[in-house]
Amino acid sequence: MFPKPFVSFFKRTVSCGSFGFCAVLSVLLSLALVASAQPQAPTSTPSQAAVVPATPQNAVVEGPTRIAVILPLSGPHASTGDLLQQGYTLGKVVLKETVLPNVEVQYFDCGNKDMAQLVKGQVASWKPDVIVGPYTSEEALALDAVAKELNLPVVTPVATIDKLNQSADTMIYRIAAPQNKMSETAASYLENVWAKWQAKKVLMLAEDDPFGRSAAKAMIGALVSKGMNENQIIAYLPGEITKAITDLKIESDTVVIMLGRSTKDAKALVNQYAATNKILGLYGAFTTPQFRMFASAKAADAPLGLYVVSPWYNDAANPLIKDYDLRFRNMFKEAIDHAVPESHSTQAYTALLAAGQALADARDNKTDVITALNTLVVQSPMGEIRFMNFGGYHHQASTPTKIVLYKGNVANTVFPVIEAAPKAAAPVKKPGTIRMLLENQLLAMFAILAVGLAFGSITIRGISLGSSGVLFAALLFGHFGLTIPSKVGTMGLILFVYGVGLGAGPGFFRAFVSQGKNLAIMGMILVSIGAVCTVACGMAFDIPRELAVGIFAGSMTSTPALAAAVDMLPETGSMASVGYGVAYPFGVVGVVLFVQLLPKLMGVDLDKLSSEIVSQSSKSKMIMRVLVEITNPAAIGKHLVDLDFIQKNSCQVVRIKKDDRMIPVTPDVILEEGEKLLVVGKEENLNIVVEFLGKRSDEPFFMDADRERRTVVVTSSAFVGRSLRGLDVLRKYGVTVSRIVRNDASFVPHADTIIQRADALTVVGEPSNMDKFSEEAGHRAKALEQTDLLSLGIGISLGIILGKMPFGFGTGASFALGMTGGPLFVSLILGHFGRLGFLTGYMPRASRLFMTELGLVLFLMGAGVKAGGSFVEVVQEHGIKLFIMGVIVTAVPMSFGYPIARKLLGLNLLQTLGGTCGGMTSTPGLGAITAKTDSDIPVVSYATAYPVALILMTIFAQLVISLLS
Repeated sequence: MFPKPFVSFFKRTVSCGSFGFCAVLSVLLSLALVASAQPQAPTSTPSQAAVVPATPQNAVVEGPTRIAVILPLSGPHASTGDLLQQGYTLGKVVLKETVLPNVEVQYFDCGNKDMAQLVKGQVASWKPDVIVGPYTSEEALALDAVAKELNLPVVTPVATIDKLNQSADTMIYRIAAPQNKMSETAASYLENVWAKWQAKKVLMLAEDDPFGRSAAKAMIGALVSKGMNENQIIAYLPGEITKAITDLKIESDTVVIMLGRSTKDAKALVNQYAATNKILGLYGAFTTPQFRMFASAKAADAPLGLYVVSPWYNDAANPLIKDYDLRFRNMFKEAIDHAVPESHSTQAYTALLAAGQALADARDNKTDVITALNTLVVQSPMGEIRFMNFGGYHHQASTPTKIVLYKGNVANTVFPVIEAAPKAAAPVKKPGTIRMLLENQLLAMFAILAVGLAFGSITIRGISLGSSGVLFAALLFGHFGLTIPSKVGTMGLILFVYGVGLGAGPGFFRAFVSQGKNLAIMGMILVSIGAVCTVACGMAFDIPRELAVGIFAGSMTSTPALAAAVDMLPETGSMASVGYGVAYPFGVVGVVLFVQLLPKLMGVDLDKLSSEIVSQSSKSKMIMRVLVEITNPAAIGKHLVDLDFIQKNSCQVVRIKKDDRMIPVTPDVILEEGEKLLVVGKEENLNIVVEFLGKRSDEPFFMDADRERRTVVVTSSAFVGRSLRGLDVLRKYGVTVSRIVRNDASFVPHADTIIQRADALTVVGEPSNMDKFSEEAGHRAKALEQTDLLSLGIGISLGIILGKMPFGFGTGASFALGMTGGPLFVSLILGHFGRLGFLTGYMPRASRLFMTELGLVLFLMGAGVKAGGSFVEVVQEHGIKLFIMGVIVTAVPMSFGYPIARKLLGLNLLQTLGGTCGGMTSTPGLGAITAKTDSDIPVVSYATAYPVALILMTIFAQLVISLLS
């Protein structure tokens, strides 16, 4: 498969160690990304070839290629926009592999936006050849007016545009709702309830117009496919339905299917027959006013079956839906949930297919796109698509059907022969694997999860992608039109940043007040240099801001930064994911190479260096115990509980020596000369306490630690929020608290230390006293393993609310923290303080890591799938510049950060390496260091720099976007 020289070079490179291998791996990954962007020879699958005729591989690909898709990705119709996008995504894949390999499709969000401003601004500047969209009739009318000015045709999948007054020179080409799809769903449902309803016949009512005839034909074909015969179907198309309904005598064993669009007709039908018949509404027969009508009809206990299959049906968007009996909605909800998404996606898919075929026809026939649309003939899942002028606008043509119209007061029974049944879907072969996955979003989601994690678990010379493998799997699947539930990415983002905040909170604020200030500064420096490089390269290489901020996040391997960018760019955030995917491989490999290569270049053995640092450094930070002999006259004769000086220095007297045994201290202990006390604390504090009490003693001693020491987990509200001084544990309980473990950190408390819920207290005392203390403290060891879901839910809710709140500057401008900043801020505060009121910031480590990891992969999945559709086009457009920019943004901060850390901040090599990994938010880099040394210095340094870099990355990502705007 590969040339022999390449194989030989590869083998030699692997044998030279991690550095050579990592370098080759990074280059190969990058070249693979760029190579994948090259145009491939167009191919077609059997199912796609049946839809659109393939273009020969040697065809000249020139002419119009840009399709602007306008759809609601935000606002009240965002959920519908997601469904439409599924169809558009599949349509794009089919067009690229058949008639239009170089088609460019760009999405424009019309949610809560002025259509004229959107089209004249963003859309027009992109210079499309045709527009597809939008969603509502009003938006379509507004778009039509603007499109005329720009001489741009519009292919729209809107459902009810025929109700609008339009001029004869409209630029609108309408794709109707997929009646065959909805008819199939209605027929399937009718088949299931046929016996239950004791039905024998079906009466279809429709208007005598192109829509009515087309809908009747589709419904007849669907019923025939379910085994009904000519004696069971009545097609009734009078000129005036309302009058005809009053003349009809419909028997109780007849199911009435209303195919008309008139509210007046539907009301007349229900008023006449709701008490004795079953009624199905197909496409538009029951609109909002009918819900009021049903509310009154149900009072008569009418056995009414309401079935609405319509692209605009939406529980949340229709406040009147609560006005009718919920049993009707529940009865048909499953069928509705199935039919509505399929209607949306099919309609959108067909619209994009028609627009793309028109572009191809215009290219091949050397004509304009409007002429091509007027003469268009294309096969689709909705049948043959042609456009005809219906009262001033271009409508998808309806196929004539053989239906005997209503004459007099008699409904003629009509049953077309099988050949007359609709055959639009017949040429379309069974959907392929991609389409099947596209229609099953849950299967797609877990497939991406499994493939991505499996890919990320592959380790080569100690390097693996880990959870980030999900991003690359999602990019690949998204490229082929795969979709997942729309809110998965947002939910994952919230869980991820909230978990990160809870974990980083305890160390983030302390990093600025402890001896780790220099490491915190190092994290700030690395992120700042990375941001400066990003802005400079973005300007120099003319990289769009969305791609630039994605490269910034990928180069620094910071998913929270990507999350902040996606949240700040709701319309074009998927481009940031593309940049992240391009830069991430070298972002991982580059840091690993740096921390592995630097010690080798300096000729330093990390294990030997670690031993030297440990031996030279003071042990003042370690928690120790020392035996002290009382010699100071100022302490002799004093009650031990009265010596606040000891606790103020964060030390605790835990035992007193009696007859060669160390026994727990009691409240009545009076210090005597020569008495020996066991004191616990940090070395630097112990020296002060020893000097105050007397001198160190080297006498041996024996302790019954198993009987006289215990770990107590606090849950009692009587203890939580109170200080040790206020609890007065020694006087009241006869025990001493020697240390506290909180958020995986151990420390010696002082008198004013506040007890928090789930604190693990190490207490020393007599067994009976410890029993009493444990009972009062509400000891429950399992509390450390339990997650407070109430606090989790409220905390996340507060974060979302905070993220949505606008903050003004007093100049009219405002900003919001968004879905990243809001939950992150709340979790940081809760994580730092541990508890605020009844809200706790404590979460068991295993639970927190699981939530964070789950949120991370869900977010990466959502970002990758959205970006996958445009990944190849973006890399193809910008080429090697993206990779070069990623290398610069990764390498330059580390190159400048190292001398600054060593010379200006005075950090040793191990601290510098750990701080570099923390500042670059690179867990794989830290793994590479810890594989070379057992020292915890790099880990501590990483943990100090990481929270600072983590928070700053989210802030700087937004700053980069602003500077490159």
